Amino acid sequence: LAAADRFNYQNGIYTFWIFPGDKPHAAGNTTAPRTEARYSNMTNGEHMWSADMMFEAPLTHTAVMQIHNTGSPIAAYFQVNDGDMRNAAGGSTVLTGAYGKWFNLKVAFDMQTRAVRTWINNCLKETTNAPAGATWYFKNGVYTCNATICRDHYKNIHLYQRGSTDKPNTIGTDP
Repeated sequence: LAAADRFNYQNGIYTFWIFPGDKPHAAGNTTAPRTEARYSNMTNGEHMWSADMMFEAPLTHTAVMQIHNTGSPIAAYFQVNDGDMRNAAGGSTVLTGAYGKWFNLKVAFDMQTRAVRTWINNCLKETTNAPAGATWYFKNGVYTCNATICRDHYKNIHLYQRGSTDKPNTIGTDP
């Protein structure tokens, strides 16, 4: 599909959506449907992803933000279930009753200690530890759909890094 079939950028808001019958992103791939933004690799220092976000009902077992490794480990896997968001990568529920409400999510990852810290509306909600892995990256969007449509929205996306020699993410003229 063309990006415009599952993604929109309008008035500063990035909207991602999928349908349960969507095909994987590549022939022969067995993953669930997804529309995602992937950011640059992180190999050292401390990195933070921040955004205001909102998801629409009903999302069930739908991933909305991750810190993923180029291998198999996952450091953070924020999944929405019936309006609640939890870190399915060994964390806890960090937000409840959030359908249709804007909130700010910040996720920081220290590459040396593998500490993952999560804030909702600038309140620290949890600190977890990621498994070993060499190259990590942030991604957000919508992945897995058990409803007639799964849709979420993001604005004010910012990426920060401290003590890192990684190439910083850049924002071009196209979203």
